[in-house]
Order: sequence, then structure tokens, then C-alpha cells
Amino acid sequence: MPVGHRAGVTTHTMVAPVLPGAEGLVDPLRGRVDYVFVDRMNYHYADRVCREHDLQDTLSDDFFRRATRDLRTL
Repeated sequence: MPVGHRAGVTTHTMVAPVLPGAEGLVDPLRGRVDYVFVDRMNYHYADRVCREHDLQDTLSDDFFRRATRDLRTL
């Protein structure tokens, strides 16, 4: 990714689904990508998966806004 970006190739990264720790991607991606696409965990099976892994809060709008705030600055 960095080689293409430095060579002038428009680069894209997708973070999906956004889970706890996604904010840790900001520094490694800064200056290496042109666009970051983010997607929430909004799939039909997500409720069960989140319950099994105690991640129910990751389904909320508030979590998505907080977790992607810094990613949106890239």
C-alpha cells in the first residue's frame, strides 16, 4: 500500500466491521491511504455474534461514531 501511495496511485482501505480497537488503525494508515471506507456491523447475524462475544455495544450508533471519529480524519 505505501509504495502505490508514494507512486501517486490513489489508495483505498476498508475497515469492516468496525470493532473495538479500530481507532488503533489511524496512525498506521495516516499518510498511506487516500480514502478509508468504514462499515458497521449491521448484518442480520450480528446480534448473536455480539451476544456471544459480549460486544452488544458495538451495534449502537454512538459506538460507530466514536470508533470512526479519528478514521474519518484520514
